Amino acid sequence: MKKAILIAALALASLLLIAGCGLVSGTVFVSQDVGGQIRTSTEAGPNLRGRGALDDQFTGVVVDLTDNSNWGDITVEGVEDVCIRLTATNNLTQNVSGEIWITLDTNRANIHSIAGVQAAGGFRLFQGLALSASQTRTFTCAETLTLFENLEQFSDAVAVGTFAAWGRGDQDQYDITISDIYIGVHITGSL
Repeated sequence: MKKAILIAALALASLLLIAGCGLVSGTVFVSQDVGGQIRTSTEAGPNLRGRGALDDQFTGVVVDLTDNSNWGDITVEGVEDVCIRLTATNNLTQNVSGEIWITLDTNRANIHSIAGVQAAGGFRLFQGLALSASQTRTFTCAETLTLFENLEQFSDAVAVGTFAAWGRGDQDQYDITISDIYIGVHITGSL
């Protein structure tokens, strides 16, 4: 009788595993180099910051984890740690500070301003990318880690697998280029 119960229990466990009921869980590290660059700048003039008025230099980049073999093998349940490394260039001769926004809408042709990012349900991932006049600087994972906001929303974006990243300056006038973007996330989930 004990053998029959053991065999039945093993059969049920195997069936649940095959059916994808999440008996196996763990943490996976996913790293992704993001192609392209973010370019964002304001038109000259007062009071632009609050309205999000931008000139034609407003581009975002799409992050697509769906082809990443580490991401594809797991059903994402949460994000444990985030690492973002990037290089930012201040194209002006005055000090600036920037921020990164995220949208689940990856159709960049439809979004032309920070107001469009916000209308698409965008959220700020971090702020405080401080740059001196005409400076190019690489922000390490350790630096950006201290700047993160809205990690629960970012976890949802990672779970979807595709999202877009956008840049914005923190003052009335800015002209920033962000390139060489690398993202790494520890995700928890089940097979």
